Amino acid sequence: MTDHWEPARVVSLDECVQATANVAAMPTIEITDTEDVFRIEVAGMQWDIGVRVYEPADPAAIAVGADGKKIGAFLLHGGQDDWRQMIPFATMLSSKFGWRVVSGTFPGRLYLQDPSRNWPGDTMNPDGTVRTPIWLKDEFITPDQYELVHDTSKAARYGTRTLVHAKPGTTFWYRMAAWPLVMEAGFVEAMRRHFPVDEYSIYVQGHSTGGPQVCMLSQRVPNVEGILATENSPFGYIAERLQAWGGALGKVEGYERLKTAANHTKRADPFYEVNIRSWRDLARYAGPEALGKEGPAALMRLPSLMEEIFEKWDKLLARPLFKCEYVITEDIQPALTQAAQVTAERLGLSEAETDEMVQHYLGLARELTGPGVKPVPNTLFGISKNSRDHSKEVYEEVVMPAFEAMNPAPRIALTHFQAGVHQLWGAEPNLPHGILPAVCRQWNQAIQKGFFLKKSRKIRFAGSSVGEPWWVVGDVTRRLLEPLGYQVEVLSESGSTKNPRYVGGGKAELGASVIPTIRWAVNGEHLYQGETFAPMRAIGRLVRPAWLGIAVRAELGFTTIEEVAASGYPLRLETHALDTIAAVLPMEVLTHYHLTPEEIEAKGGTTRVIGRGDYRAGDADFIIGNLYLGRTAVTQNWFTATEHQNMRFLELGDDILAQLTANGHGQPGEIPFHFLRGVDRPIKALRQAIDLLIYCPADADEDFVHTLTKLYDTNRGIFFNQSFHMAWDPAQAVHTGPLELHPGAERYYREVGEL
Repeated sequence: MTDHWEPARVVSLDECVQATANVAAMPTIEITDTEDVFRIEVAGMQWDIGVRVYEPADPAAIAVGADGKKIGAFLLHGGQDDWRQMIPFATMLSSKFGWRVVSGTFPGRLYLQDPSRNWPGDTMNPDGTVRTPIWLKDEFITPDQYELVHDTSKAARYGTRTLVHAKPGTTFWYRMAAWPLVMEAGFVEAMRRHFPVDEYSIYVQGHSTGGPQVCMLSQRVPNVEGILATENSPFGYIAERLQAWGGALGKVEGYERLKTAANHTKRADPFYEVNIRSWRDLARYAGPEALGKEGPAALMRLPSLMEEIFEKWDKLLARPLFKCEYVITEDIQPALTQAAQVTAERLGLSEAETDEMVQHYLGLARELTGPGVKPVPNTLFGISKNSRDHSKEVYEEVVMPAFEAMNPAPRIALTHFQAGVHQLWGAEPNLPHGILPAVCRQWNQAIQKGFFLKKSRKIRFAGSSVGEPWWVVGDVTRRLLEPLGYQVEVLSESGSTKNPRYVGGGKAELGASVIPTIRWAVNGEHLYQGETFAPMRAIGRLVRPAWLGIAVRAELGFTTIEEVAASGYPLRLETHALDTIAAVLPMEVLTHYHLTPEEIEAKGGTTRVIGRGDYRAGDADFIIGNLYLGRTAVTQNWFTATEHQNMRFLELGDDILAQLTANGHGQPGEIPFHFLRGVDRPIKALRQAIDLLIYCPADADEDFVHTLTKLYDTNRGIFFNQSFHMAWDPAQAVHTGPLELHPGAERYYREVGEL
């Protein structure tokens, strides 16, 4: 079990043939096939929803995926069909792989009047009436509720289309306006009924125009974990781009596309329109597919090709053979808007409620975004060799870039099967079930090998005490990542020397620390002697002004550090805890001036951690420690000491400044005049090299680090507006020694020209 399994990019014809043999040789599991018809109320109207359930007769035979949950699949047909189109999928997945499968029928397309579910007669009758949806048992759309339209505006793709337009104010009109909500609510309820959240993970597949519907549903059902997108059209707005790329006629592999986006006319179907199908809708696929399989010679047998089409049409007449979902599948926003407004008016909604309903309808054709929204799940795309609308080029140029642009982007992959057509179960030489066995086998492998496993969205950020700089950087990270669905815990126990031990020891996924601390950890120096860490990489560098502050109680009369050292006075010294990294620099200075704790105590003095004294009582004589702009747990001790005691700030000598510079602690600088009480002039001091590095384990996911780096850089102002002074300077962010940049960060910086 691994989430690093990748599907094959290409599956050859021979591999499809072999997969067919392998699946056929698998033991056949006894399965059951049951129907579930239930009624729901949506938009103030009653609706009947029907699904078929296929599953192993023995519940113990239901397969379990890589996440430890039972495998469930929700299938949805395309075009003008019903659940019967997906029987080959459902039976193979259940009887060979042990899945529980629920196969839905679009609202209105289930023939509720007969248990056989066979629609009677033809789609168009001699008396001028046509077949229309049945959304509620015993409720029929009568001829006075619609107008018949014969349309030739899309003749190149469809021939002459027979359309039905619902008349305003009729039941037909209101049903057509509300059914998009039923597509959503009905199948959410179907999955709730048959796939308990704690027991099943669901993988959805929508053939052709069923695809945009299952993409929409994938974010509305909590336990949908993946989209099985083989010959599965994407979200409506992407599907519309797909159609624009190929024009009205699509593209067949090996042949140039006939039309492009430049001459594409976006569909403008009104919400109240139903397309009544005819043999022409078989012909528009049969022609391009014959071209792909046989080449131009297919035209030489046009009469026999047409006979095949008519024969197939006669066999299909028991199916619904009408269609009205283009408003969602191709993101026809004016139609969705009007449908929402009609429904809102019927329900008596307010203007604000109407606007909310319009946005809900428009959201059916695209992914949901924003805080608290379930991300689009990982998606496995697949296309057949001779598909008209699903070419390799359109996926590489349109579909996959659109998914990659989502925020957050799901894991995606594309497999190109070197056989098959759009109806991928269609028989071919040596492939009695088309490429379906190869497809189902790949889906099962993807689930079992972890392709659909979620990357952990729980992030531990190694910070420091609450309010301290490292913790603040963690809190900024939390605020940036939470809208993307991440849960970021900023750790406060990982300060000081512990920080690299958390990031390099598997206790945190991210962290922030000062450059010297990370250098010492990587090199095994100071308090890290003898320790080793997992490889770490940098994301970016934050600059901040910081100094080593040194001050003495003014009443003692000392004006230089040399005078303090030579006096023999029993000093009450305050500095950072001696067992922490923060004490390394002060100890080097104290050693230089012979003011180490041991030397002070030999003269009758004392040493304690900075901030532990009673400054109101004036019991701190000499303070040495980190100083930077901002009032934090560390710097507040400087503020308190200088407010309650008369402190004189002392300057470092040139010799020790040169030594500290040579040892990599920083550069000569000045504490700004009037920064603290007692800073009565610019104070010559060490400007410390303690800029912050944001860093992570070297094996952190590249796409995640790329996203995070972009968030930091494009929201750089958030760093400046914190309780202490720091800045994300793009020119400095890339300078992250001693750590190399993580590949995800490096990729981002190259994209924006910083490298």
